[in-house]
Amino acid sequence: MDRLKITPTSNRTANVQDIVLRSKKRVRLVFRPMLVDNYKSKDACIRGYFVYQKKRKNDEWEDLKTLALSGLRSGEWIKLELHSSELLKLIAEINSLYNLFREQGIPRQTFEYVKLDSHVRALIEANESDFAEFLLENEEVGIEVVLRVLRWVSGLDNVSGVVHLWDSSNLRRLSSVVGLSALEGCMNIWKQNQDNSDEDFWQRTLSDNSFVLSQMFANPVIIIKGKAYVGGKSITNTGGSIVDFLAKNDITNDAVLIEIKTPTTKLLGNKYRDGVYPISSELSGSISQVCYYRHSMLLEYFELSYKSPEEFRAFDPLCVVIAGNATAEFDDDDKVRSFTLLRGQLSRTQVITYDELFGKVSLLLKTLKGDFDSV
Repeated sequence: MDRLKITPTSNRTANVQDIVLRSKKRVRLVFRPMLVDNYKSKDACIRGYFVYQKKRKNDEWEDLKTLALSGLRSGEWIKLELHSSELLKLIAEINSLYNLFREQGIPRQTFEYVKLDSHVRALIEANESDFAEFLLENEEVGIEVVLRVLRWVSGLDNVSGVVHLWDSSNLRRLSSVVGLSALEGCMNIWKQNQDNSDEDFWQRTLSDNSFVLSQMFANPVIIIKGKAYVGGKSITNTGGSIVDFLAKNDITNDAVLIEIKTPTTKLLGNKYRDGVYPISSELSGSISQVCYYRHSMLLEYFELSYKSPEEFRAFDPLCVVIAGNATAEFDDDDKVRSFTLLRGQLSRTQVITYDELFGKVSLLLKTLKGDFDSV
């Protein structure tokens, strides 16, 4: 979009960027307006003059020397003709300046104004009902408009400068809608991928929706890094330990190590005796692995913390394994009892299944929606 620069020259006047009416390769005609705070007539707020310009070798435009009208002799005259398109442009631009002065007056510092085309101006000037009707009739366009605005706001250096202009109740409603949308999106991913055995998929999904992981804990927990190095390299620089997620308690800064498998990971092995099932080799291997990561971190904590851009402590790191789908796997009480008793005996290591994890997300979603009957 075109921009218009206005520079104040006093408390009552301001120079306005030239309006180019006619332009050729080497010469052009411009109108040079000035805003004037006219105490005799507030409506008479613009004055100006026409200037012919010539382009220099450095591509800069310079004003041609003007002929003083007072120096004209008898019989001499000057004719300055404007084509119809040029006159139309001049009137439109001057009319915009009149409107700008009525709204803003003389600026106190140099400003650049964006010139809106007719479609954008019509959209901005539409009342609430017309705007809502347009978006409802053009849902895809409306969604794209909202996404672009949100991307624009999120990229601003001073977001508060925009946000404070909006009513606080609307901000709370928008925040609620965005939060609910994110939760619903996570639940849709879970419903459509319960049989997905791709561990990289779940690594990406939980990285992109890290707030889901925080639902596992009673204390506030934040994710520091996915695929984090936690020590264990040999003198040949091999064999390092990479935990799926390194997190920390946001209050105590104590580390949390999270190892993930997939919803298809078996939780229990074959029946050992009547009513008794051992944990599967996949799950026991994951538990051993995350405990080894904890051991490596404790041995090399000082070096790891020194090199980490995010502060964390290793007082008594908690280990977490996310694996399996209890709802899909446990078809009798013996399996539920065996699994519950086994994981209850683990010290400083928690095992949580994917259906339990997303069950907490579902519960949070229902609570925020006010769907208390189904909670």
